[in-house]
Amino acid sequence: MLIRSGYAKINKDTTAAIEYCQKAAIAAKENQFTQLEAIANEMMANICQENNLQREADQYLKRALLLYARWGATVKVDQLKNNYPALKNIDTREAITTTFTGELKKETVRLSSENIDLSSVMKASTTIAGEVRFDRLINKMMEIVIENAGAERGCLILEKEGLMMVKIPEIEDNKRINLFIGIPEESNDFFPLSLVNYVYRTKEEVVIDEAVNDFRFSKDTYLQKKKPLSVLCIPILHQNKFVGILYLENNLATGVFTHERLTLLRLLSGQIAVSINNSILYENLEQKVADRTEEIVRQKDVIEHERQQSEKLLLNILPEETAIELKRTGTAQPKRFEDVTVLFTDFVDFSKFSEQLTPDALLEALGFYFGAFDDIIPRYNLERIKTIGDSYMCAGGLPSHDEENT
Repeated sequence: MLIRSGYAKINKDTTAAIEYCQKAAIAAKENQFTQLEAIANEMMANICQENNLQREADQYLKRALLLYARWGATVKVDQLKNNYPALKNIDTREAITTTFTGELKKETVRLSSENIDLSSVMKASTTIAGEVRFDRLINKMMEIVIENAGAERGCLILEKEGLMMVKIPEIEDNKRINLFIGIPEESNDFFPLSLVNYVYRTKEEVVIDEAVNDFRFSKDTYLQKKKPLSVLCIPILHQNKFVGILYLENNLATGVFTHERLTLLRLLSGQIAVSINNSILYENLEQKVADRTEEIVRQKDVIEHERQQSEKLLLNILPEETAIELKRTGTAQPKRFEDVTVLFTDFVDFSKFSEQLTPDALLEALGFYFGAFDDIIPRYNLERIKTIGDSYMCAGGLPSHDEENT
């Protein structure tokens, strides 16, 4: 129909040219071909200008401008504004719905708080703000975004900075939600890499109907393979600092991501960015607390081991009563015992035998006998005093007075 309109225009058949242009615009709108609807409106404007219908031409030009903006053709939008001064002050963020019924009729929908359920926005924002645990926040936040945007599934790609030292909890297995830390270097089965890189570079929102037909991203491997019908990709910023990218898609219908829904996501994106930053800070704090707790436990184990070794050494060289007093007060008061029994042992010809044994064998022999003495003396409530070379010394009647052992 566009070709037929062009042919009629060449043949000076203005009526036919307008008729075919109108039919082309209606068909493009019904089949969600935003770019063709924009071209049809621009052609209609040119026909009206050539026939001195300037008022009608301005209406069609405005429609074309808004449709090109919706399609994402920013260069074309700038070209139209430069060529037609009347278009310079038009806000291209508004959505347009055009109905053709024989006569020129325009119906423009401007987005404002009246078109958006603000109570839903506040409820969603409050729900997102109320969660600080990273894994629960991501699942809850993405479910809210997917539901309110009319998407089937979505991906959240977060900037690596600030997450390098954080041990990110595992995100619950959910086919509708995927989380990426940093933009992958290679294509994947979750989102179109060329589109995400474009949004990352430009920090601009992109809404596309039938993304595979968009000349900017038509060669993307993911788009060629999956052929999503509706795609939305927006940057998440906090105080002009890049936090991440939100990618949503719907494979059931075109034109799902309307301007109202885009505006809703804009309103939520601020809270999303703040909540993600708060969650990262919380996870950092949790990680630091966990690391510090682990360090304290490790130090405590070392201290406990050293304490046990110290106690063992004290009990090895001092009577238990004296060792306990020394640990409790730091000093041990000397005691006098008037009547005790002292035992000395000595190995006969020790010097002679020691010359014939290796140091290891000698120490093993002494250890065997002295170990046996250590086992014997507790049975009779005796107290080992010390060993000197091959001599073993113990006493009865101390450290507590015992007449039977004296």
